[in-house]
Amino acid sequence: MNRKANVLVVLAVFTLVCVLANDEAAAQAITVTPANPTISVGQTQRFTATGVGAATAVDLGAFYSCALLQDGTVRCWGQNDLGQLGDGTTTNASTPVAVAGIGGAAALTAGGFHTCVRFPDGTIQCWGRNNAGQLGDPGTTAFQSPTPVRVAGLTATAVTAGGFHTCALPGDGTVRCWGQNDLGQLGNGTSDPVPNNPSTFNPTPVTVSGITTAVAISAGGWYTCALLQDGTVRCWGDNTYGELGNGAAVLSPSPSNPVTPTPTPVTVSGITTAVAIEAGVFHMCAILRDGTLQCWGRGEEGRLGNGSTANSSTPVTVSGIAPAAIAPGAEHSCAVLRDGTMRCWGDNNFGQLGNGSPQGSFSTTPSGPVTGITTAIGASSGAEHTCALLQDGSLRCWGRNVDGRIGNGTTTDAFTPVAVTGFGGVTWTSSDPTVATIDANGLATGRAAGTTTITAASGSRSGSTTLTVASGTPVTRSTLSVVREGTGSGAVASSPAGISCGATCSAAYDNGTVVTLTATPANGSTFEGWTGGGCTGTGTCTLTLTANTTVFARFGVSSSVTRFTLSVTREGSSSGTVTSSPAGIDCGTACAATYDSGTVVTLTATPAANATFDGWTGGGCSGTGPCTLTLTADTTVTARFNVRRVTLSVSRQGTGGGTVTSSPAGIDCGTACAATYDSGSVVTLTATPAANATFDGWTGGGCAGTGPCTLTLTANTTVTARFSVRRFTLSVTLEGLGGGTVTSSPAGINCGTACATTYDSGTVVTLTARPDSLSTFGGWRGGGCSGTGPCTVTLTGNTTVSADFRLLGLF
Repeated sequence: MNRKANVLVVLAVFTLVCVLANDEAAAQAITVTPANPTISVGQTQRFTATGVGAATAVDLGAFYSCALLQDGTVRCWGQNDLGQLGDGTTTNASTPVAVAGIGGAAALTAGGFHTCVRFPDGTIQCWGRNNAGQLGDPGTTAFQSPTPVRVAGLTATAVTAGGFHTCALPGDGTVRCWGQNDLGQLGNGTSDPVPNNPSTFNPTPVTVSGITTAVAISAGGWYTCALLQDGTVRCWGDNTYGELGNGAAVLSPSPSNPVTPTPTPVTVSGITTAVAIEAGVFHMCAILRDGTLQCWGRGEEGRLGNGSTANSSTPVTVSGIAPAAIAPGAEHSCAVLRDGTMRCWGDNNFGQLGNGSPQGSFSTTPSGPVTGITTAIGASSGAEHTCALLQDGSLRCWGRNVDGRIGNGTTTDAFTPVAVTGFGGVTWTSSDPTVATIDANGLATGRAAGTTTITAASGSRSGSTTLTVASGTPVTRSTLSVVREGTGSGAVASSPAGISCGATCSAAYDNGTVVTLTATPANGSTFEGWTGGGCTGTGTCTLTLTANTTVFARFGVSSSVTRFTLSVTREGSSSGTVTSSPAGIDCGTACAATYDSGTVVTLTATPAANATFDGWTGGGCSGTGPCTLTLTADTTVTARFNVRRVTLSVSRQGTGGGTVTSSPAGIDCGTACAATYDSGSVVTLTATPAANATFDGWTGGGCAGTGPCTLTLTANTTVTARFSVRRFTLSVTLEGLGGGTVTSSPAGINCGTACATTYDSGTVVTLTARPDSLSTFGGWRGGGCSGTGPCTVTLTGNTTVSADFRLLGLF
């Protein structure tokens, strides 16, 4: 459509809801604690850093980027001609700038040229372009606002910004939208024929028709979709390229064949088990309960990922991936996989694929992994760039960099990811390592008397403190290494402990330590003696460490004994070690050993952290216990290790109703209240109360409060979400010169004495007025009541009803 062709492509809306600190805080220097401690030589001190610039969410507009920080502040970078960076200016920024006045935000969404945040109390603030009222404030009539304004009259559990419109979930299953409506993107059955006309300024949220069970929303360029409780998806607005997914014919717009708005929701064909949805500019994607990713809409440059460049008005399956999260853009799409890597597909004119593919190329299926991304937990795509949020709170961006939208201080396009300035984990340093060293986790060790400055740095932030090491003997350590050689086999152990070779063939000791090594030959082998470290002979080797030292232990084969080789291979999706008794195999490092014929060897498998041992094959072994075999020939045994799976279960309690969903997908409780994940997976649970209910908080899994619950799964875990029925107060006031009482059914009000009480939302209460002997009842006022009969009120909010008692003989 020509009108759209003249408008620069907008955003991919990829809303990430993250749990955040509730305290308002501005950017600050890092604080290192404890402050100025003193330790002795050889002692350790753990330091911690607060005020680190770690991101918890990232979302991209058309030509700019924004991130939410741990302290609830927001920083943005890139194009700012319409105030979309929110810093009070219209100056572009190639490094992040703070949004004015935002603290304690809970969620972030970036649209085409405007941005919104949601706070824990449900209020919303927006900034940037306002040509159609998309900022949601009737009092802000300017074309743009470079500082946040509050959306009037609305609280919400979720918000999403589209090209020139905004939508939110108020928490009762309905959807409210405001802003541009030329193609019916507000979903209330109307459309405005002339965009950007002052008469079509729509700053007040309207209710989308026919949606009562929405649990998630995502707004694209000129359309919007909602995920319903039953796993279906409904969409409304522009359907030029099949964005609504309902199978309608995809037409080529022209003056004689204009786009017809779809201003009420239609059902996406064939999707009944969706657990997450994300909108691009002209295409939409959904993750299904089985992990499948499906997309629909515009297909040029291969952005649908199904091997084609054709548009599709029904969902098609993206080839070969099962993502944890999806980030559709304008002409490309990216996905975060469950192992923390990322894959992208579609256009690559500016490096959007992120893997160094040539400029001008495109991929119709997921391309090779994005370079260097292995710990992604979220992502978002703009018109021509993408950013990934990593586990340590740092950000990596790639693609087009006009106006500095990838945030590294330059305007040069990036075909592989670059770090965004000012985000990430902490780097620890000691100004004088001869006094004290410090490791990557902030653990310092005193080495010699003196003082040193301990510094924690994260991006442009840093903080330091002074560590004093009291006088004492400096700690100097040397490494003792054992090398086994010869045609035989055996093990070497040390006293003090440290070396057990087989498994561990080197260890560090304080200088001056006396270490004794003992060699034990395997069956069919003999120990032939030591060399190195001043040791000889076949007895024990005792040496005093004063420098790094290597000792050689030589093992030979006994004469006239037939020997066979036992080999171990490891397979599966994870790792582990296999050891043998008698010693010889420590696989890991030594996966084959020779033994005398007839030797009974027992193999024991130990899975790595977050792995399981699933069993043996070969050598007559099976099951998951130790494998015992008698060697009569060369033998190979295979041990299978796989990633351990753990179950996350959600229990809902309380008097109210609601749903709990997860990211990565799996839980939609409601229907699916348990799911299995790889051990070590980071899962975020989000609770959405039903209409007439409130979410009171989490217990279990280390979660608390009412924000999203984020936990790292290392064992089967149960989290409880408590929902309560909302309560409202019914108050009665007595008016007039007469006297009397008002009572209620159900009981609670007896006014006279008790003139107010609370009931569950939706309770039908009947009030009855009884005048005293000198009075008459003149009627009701308030709560929708009138007349002199009983007053029946259905409570949906705090309500006051007045009863008028008049003296007999007076009017």
